[in-house]
Amino acid sequence: MAGAFDTLHPNRHQLFASLEGLLRHREIPPQDQQGLFGVSETRPPLSVVDEWSPLERLGHEFSAVGCYLHV
Repeated sequence: MAGAFDTLHPNRHQLFASLEGLLRHREIPPQDQQGLFGVSETRPPLSVVDEWSPLERLGHEFSAVGCYLHV
C-alpha cells in the first residue's frame, strides 16, 4: 500500500483489489502454467478499479509505513 510495487504496476488500488486472485494464480502447479522456457504464459486478470486519489494514497502510505513518502 506504500508503493513498493509502483515500478511494476503504477495503479496501487488495482493491485490491492486483485491480491486474492494473484495469490490464487500462484497456487496453480508450475507445470500447468509454464511455456517453452519455463515462463508463465498466462497473466491473472486484474480488477478494474480507479486509482486511489492522492489523499487516499497518502493515507495508505501513512498507515503502512508510519510516515509520508515522496519520490
